[in-house]
Amino acid sequence: MDTEHIHNLITTGETSQIEFKTCTDNISKSVYETICSFHNHSGGVILLGVKDNGEVLGVNPAITEQLKKTLINAINNPELFIPSSYLIPQELTIDGKVIIAIEVPCGNFVYSYKKHFYDRNEESDVDITNQPALLQALFERKNPNIFENRYVAGLTLDDLDSETMEYCRRQVRVGNAIHPWVNMSDEEILRSCQLMDDKGIKYAGLLLFGKEHVLINHIPQYRFEALYHQQTFDDFQKNDLGVRYHDRQTFKCNVVNAYVGLMNFAYKHLPDKFYLAPNSTQRRDLRNLLFREVVGNLVAHSDYSYGTAGFFEIFSDRVITRNATRLIPSIKEGDISIKELSNYTKNPLLVKVLREIDWVEDLGSGARNIQIYGKLYSDDFEVNISNHTIFVMQLVYNKPDTTQSKIITEKDLEKDLEKELERLTYNQKKILSIIENNPYITQGELSLLIGINPKNIRNNISKLKSAGLLTRIGPDKGGWWKVRKSGKKR
Repeated sequence: MDTEHIHNLITTGETSQIEFKTCTDNISKSVYETICSFHNHSGGVILLGVKDNGEVLGVNPAITEQLKKTLINAINNPELFIPSSYLIPQELTIDGKVIIAIEVPCGNFVYSYKKHFYDRNEESDVDITNQPALLQALFERKNPNIFENRYVAGLTLDDLDSETMEYCRRQVRVGNAIHPWVNMSDEEILRSCQLMDDKGIKYAGLLLFGKEHVLINHIPQYRFEALYHQQTFDDFQKNDLGVRYHDRQTFKCNVVNAYVGLMNFAYKHLPDKFYLAPNSTQRRDLRNLLFREVVGNLVAHSDYSYGTAGFFEIFSDRVITRNATRLIPSIKEGDISIKELSNYTKNPLLVKVLREIDWVEDLGSGARNIQIYGKLYSDDFEVNISNHTIFVMQLVYNKPDTTQSKIITEKDLEKDLEKELERLTYNQKKILSIIENNPYITQGELSLLIGINPKNIRNNISKLKSAGLLTRIGPDKGGWWKVRKSGKKR
């Protein structure tokens, strides 16, 4: 590391991979905790002699060598660090003051300091020794045997869904009528894709083809959540209406069926837009071209050993995906551009199968396609990526130029609110009035109070909900109603 690089780090400020320590006359305990958490997370740089706000104080130049020796002795002391840490502290002069820079690599093993395990969370070192879920996740990250490549105890061919296998045969047959899978048995396909051998069936085979109840038994945390919000992301953050989502689907089925379900959810809620490819007379669906890459990336590169669902969220101005990921040294942690994604494949066995059925490409090609088709889908298209333990991708756009479908935002609903109120029948106004005063009232109680049958109550409530005037918060039993208020009397 040279002085220019250190200057840039100080200008950047503290992050998940940059830590400042004052330490003018001694090495504090917190330095060792940070070394441990950097090893356990994704590595980083510690600068001794720098305040939290980036002010360079410098270490005491008279004892710089002693400080370096103290640090080296500590990290090689088995009573403090297991395993021992091999680091070379570097002395540098910044703004006329001496600082010590310690570059800590991402460790291949789990490290402990004084029998405590530390991990990095944003700019903090967190002791996770007594937090079983976080500790398990740490050991999973460091396990050289990727989760998908492990064998599932007791899993048999009967636990896999033969209909999903047949669906994949049909998919490959479309592109290649003489594809080897066409005439292979289920077991032969599994063996050819290294999903099965004489030792048994691997987790990758279970994830791709497992029956739903079998997946729940073996990977209870596995699922994908698809959410549709009929508003912009900013409006959702404000959450003025208390509405969490307008449509939701949960997929606990295998990855193949989850991919189909997520794509259908995209078709249902995202506008389509067609274009003519260069030197072609065939119209192509940009929505399909763009979101097959996005959904493919979500299902192919999730860390399925982690106890977190994958999320696919649609707003009127963006799509956001979230999934657990394995942090690797070749991709920096934090905010990155889509061009910085490497060709590292998180689940090579899954990707091998999904590539055969033409649902994913190499990561580099997929990233390029997202940029190409995204710009065609919307002139204002941009991609924002946050690479932490949870990988977040945001595809931001204004409404695409299409007359074939329309997304209604919360601002549209506000403009139409008064018109909707004017259209209400007497009974609908009565229902809103009663619910405003008693949000916990049941439909049966409403029927008795207003004097109309339960079916009419249900129909009127359904119309009020469709108009955005009434929302059910929480479960049907134990929840409550929320009325969209207006300054106008009903």
